[in-house]
Amino acid sequence: MKKWETTKKYLPPPELFQESNQHAQGLLFFGTTAYPALESMDLMQAEGIGFDAIRLTAFPFNETVEAFIRDHEQVFVIEQNRDGQMRSLLINELGVNPQKLVSVLNYDGKPISANVIKNQIVGRFQAVS
Repeated sequence: MKKWETTKKYLPPPELFQESNQHAQGLLFFGTTAYPALESMDLMQAEGIGFDAIRLTAFPFNETVEAFIRDHEQVFVIEQNRDGQMRSLLINELGVNPQKLVSVLNYDGKPISANVIKNQIVGRFQAVS
């Protein structure tokens, strides 16, 4: 466990896209989902829907990731697989309430697009209201 905790200090930190949290909802993404996620934020911002965002760069997760999730009511986890493996990893490693993390999945064999992300998120908001 000591090695595991020490490792967190030496890995690249996650990238935050705001100086301080300004929204109740957050977007969490990594790898090749980064550019479509950022573009989807622009598309949703044009419709008056704002998000804070974090891009994961390493595992194990450091305190910044844990704080980001803790400080938001809901976090949309953008992934390109069917099973939502990153969401599961976040739940298992950080002890996050599963209801707080919402999967945004794409597994049709094509790269995820900004419109796929936007449509899933906006659809989730419309289903709640």
